[in-house]
Amino acid sequence: MDQAVLVDSPMTFSRLALLLAAVALVPACAAPQEEEAVDTGSGEDALTAVPSKPADRAQLPADYDSRSAVDKQKLLANLIAKGQYCQKNDSQSACLAKLPTGGFAYYIRAIPAIFSLKPTFNFTSDEAPEGRKKIFHPFGVAGEAEFTADYTDTPTLRGVSRHAPYSGLLANGGHAIPLILRMAPGGGPNLIPGASVKFLIDGKPSRNFVAIHDFGGVPKSNWNYFQQDIGHIYPDVPWLVKEYFETVTPDPSHLPITHLGEMSPDGKDVPRAQQSTPYEIVLRANAAVATRFPNNDQHDFRFDLTRIDAGTAVYDVMARATKEDATFERLGTIRTKSALVASEGGDKQLYFKHAGAR
Repeated sequence: MDQAVLVDSPMTFSRLALLLAAVALVPACAAPQEEEAVDTGSGEDALTAVPSKPADRAQLPADYDSRSAVDKQKLLANLIAKGQYCQKNDSQSACLAKLPTGGFAYYIRAIPAIFSLKPTFNFTSDEAPEGRKKIFHPFGVAGEAEFTADYTDTPTLRGVSRHAPYSGLLANGGHAIPLILRMAPGGGPNLIPGASVKFLIDGKPSRNFVAIHDFGGVPKSNWNYFQQDIGHIYPDVPWLVKEYFETVTPDPSHLPITHLGEMSPDGKDVPRAQQSTPYEIVLRANAAVATRFPNNDQHDFRFDLTRIDAGTAVYDVMARATKEDATFERLGTIRTKSALVASEGGDKQLYFKHAGAR
């Protein structure tokens, strides 16, 4: 989850104490790896380079929201392409040496962001507000993708469908919805795979879905980014983190997805009576990538993800209709349309609004 470098109105002492305590947790759950400060000969560490800087002023055109989803995807692809850390022909060792990995100094500089979570849940844009620094998912890879829903309502033995057809962006239609896919971890010493999906809509602001599995991360014996289902329900949110996020969202352990059923890809509102979304969605690794990157040596996953070709089915989108229903059904597939890149543009400028504001 991301924050912006903005400050709320004066807060109570108890809330201030809570936020300061949360700051202490950030380095432990924020970056794929920690790195020691590097002596550059100028008395500054390597984090004075581009990745440690906050978001720039807006770079998207003023009429961005009114454009088609396809146009928006191309504009965001250009944004993501800026400041790529590695070149396509770089070896693994050469690329890993170039990838920023945070470090304690990064988070110290980003402390002002911890004092306001409101933009994370309220700021509507595909581009970060000027001055913002990512806290919990600062470094990742991003690129163009698409989602195609192709499920059917399969009757049960009693002749009753498991679910009503879902609406809006989850409606079954077989057409591809343009997306931006960003994959970035929480972690510190652990790897906590995460993904953010930006559904691009004709003439309207995007709708976003952010996902992790839990706060424990993957086992160190198998550093495979794709071994877990990831979603919007988190059963093990640490108490302090939960209290912190409850200042801006009612239930940090269960972010809502109803917004995905409220609008169709062409920008038309779905009438309230026709809106339907599942209780839970998870992203499950498609067979094309599920066992491709075991990463037993725990090297930075971003290098592996940049090896995924355009046109690869990355995630199967799975859903269960109700809280009582333990069965996940496949809704469709998220497929890459471009290579995923690790870049300055994707790390500091690309923005995903989180659903669930109070």
